[in-house]
Amino acid sequence: MNQSSTAMHLRLATAFVAVLASTACTVTRVNDEVTLPVPERWENADLSARSISREDLANWWTGFGDADLDELIRAALAVNHDLKLARERVREARAGEVVALSQLFPTVNLTAAKSRSKDITRPIPIVNNENAGLVASWEIDLFGGNQLEAEAAAARALAAEESRRAVLVSLLAEVARNYLQLRSVQEQIQVLERNIAVQQESLRLIEARFGAGLASAFDVSRARTLLKTSESSLPTLQADAATKIHRLGVLVGKQPADIGRALASAKPLPASIPAIPALLPSELLTQRPDLRRARKLVTAAAASAGAAKADLFPTFLLSTSVGRQSAQLGSLPWRSAGVFALGAGLVQPLFNAGRIRAGIDAADARFAQATVVYEKSFLEALEDVENAFVLNRTSRERQENLAIATDSAERARSQASVLYEKGVVDYLALLDAQRTALASEDALIRARADVALSLVGLYRAFGGGWSFEKPASNIAMNDGIELSEFFMSQPQLSNARK
Repeated sequence: MNQSSTAMHLRLATAFVAVLASTACTVTRVNDEVTLPVPERWENADLSARSISREDLANWWTGFGDADLDELIRAALAVNHDLKLARERVREARAGEVVALSQLFPTVNLTAAKSRSKDITRPIPIVNNENAGLVASWEIDLFGGNQLEAEAAAARALAAEESRRAVLVSLLAEVARNYLQLRSVQEQIQVLERNIAVQQESLRLIEARFGAGLASAFDVSRARTLLKTSESSLPTLQADAATKIHRLGVLVGKQPADIGRALASAKPLPASIPAIPALLPSELLTQRPDLRRARKLVTAAAASAGAAKADLFPTFLLSTSVGRQSAQLGSLPWRSAGVFALGAGLVQPLFNAGRIRAGIDAADARFAQATVVYEKSFLEALEDVENAFVLNRTSRERQENLAIATDSAERARSQASVLYEKGVVDYLALLDAQRTALASEDALIRARADVALSLVGLYRAFGGGWSFEKPASNIAMNDGIELSEFFMSQPQLSNARK
């Protein structure tokens, strides 16, 4: 075959491919639009809620103004194992995206072979053969099945990224929640230890009065009972504090001994708290990663359903090879020649015992399931926010009332102590005043913690803790990311990136 003939065949092949590519379409595409009834406002939103910037929403925990919490957050972002797993799942999904995208392009392979044969039934010399060349094949995506599979893979990769963001949102809230609970328990321990000291002194005074005949044995027994009851509560609180420290150790990737040294020193709850955020219900669709993930999975399921329908249509195959072949018969000189081949094929499904139809039904069912999950996830997101608003409002009301009650209880305890010393009231009145003051102070600490925790829950319900900028940790995750983003910038694949 001469060079002019080879060039002509190559031009014909190129023209044929161009015609097929230009006529390719996705006739089986399934519409992935989902209309959700979005309320215009929140039913339980606080009037003091204010609009906040995206940056404030992404860094909401800084509103507590606590350096220890900030340091724990930084450590968790760097070494938390759940976050590492989520990043690796994103990398896996990105690689799968590139695999699916590669089906849209030809495959080209280099081949080389050498053989030596002889017909043992006849006295024919040994035949030597050598050949080398390039072999290319391409499944023409005329009806868009491979394109839709690529779009589904792209959507699943984006869903994996949203899953990573969801893990991030949950991690930040979990670290803040355990830290605030730890400080609350440590403050409760301090209050209890102060009251134990007061009760020990009270018992000493009662025993002295009993020795002087100024108090009864009944008063001594009641004082000792109150003291031992208070002391019995101390180990429970200490165990609770240790549990919180250990949990924080897991979240920030530190062993119990290391995290214990850093957090063992008791500190009060943060004095400041973040502002109550005010976002519209419609903003949840773009802010909450779990809703964004559910939406991407709807897109992926729709694309897969369309790809399944494409199996009903013919498959077009194109193959070509070019190379050089050499042969030698016996001791004769080698003879070489250039070789070129071009082939095309068509496969039309005729009978498969219902396999393709069943696959279409299964894909349609998965699309319907993804849609239902998306709708349910949105309702649950609305529920989370409404519950968080209610919890925040009731916690603040409870804190205000307990602050007044604690102040009154402390004054009553001081007055009861003075009156008892003067003999105006019996020891039972003093005992009740001490118990009431202790209970009120403990309840106030818990209420302050509940207010802070309700804000953590509110920011978590709004999906706070991430920003729309591309995370730096993903830039060099895999060279395949850049390749896939290049592919997805092509017009025919833009639907998967919407």
